[in-house]
Amino acid sequence: KLEKFDRYTLLHKIAEGGVSEVDLAHDPEAAEAERLVAIKRARADMADNTDVTKMFVDEENLLSRLSHPGIIRLRDFGRAQGRYARTLSDTAELYNSVLLETGSDNTFLQNELGISVDINESLALKAAYQLRRNSQVIGDKEKLDTLTTINLVWRPRR
Repeated sequence: KLEKFDRYTLLHKIAEGGVSEVDLAHDPEAAEAERLVAIKRARADMADNTDVTKMFVDEENLLSRLSHPGIIRLRDFGRAQGRYARTLSDTAELYNSVLLETGSDNTFLQNELGISVDINESLALKAAYQLRRNSQVIGDKEKLDTLTTINLVWRPRR
């Protein structure tokens, strides 16, 4: 049985990372040519995490400021079934990477969520949001750092 998420019907999971997942979905309200969409949403076990919620809102704010024919268009943003989600077209690579390093005195967790859009065969635009958390910090330092990046990536021809 196919799962419903707000008005969307989830067809199958494309990818899952540390805090979010991406599903191929059907949008019954879209024009015929745009009915298949990708939905990025917080994983169920992360839905109430305030850092994850802030990351989704910050990412939406960043993506809404970018304008280029090669950048995916943000079609919908909101909260459904207790989970933030983002509906995207299928013209870019979406990724989520997690790094966990643990030792006797500290645990370091890094999660990067980003999008890479080809401009041409040698150039891509990459936008990412990264959370970095240390379990032990010195003095009154914050345990959580965030980093937002926008890069032009050059890939030499092979």
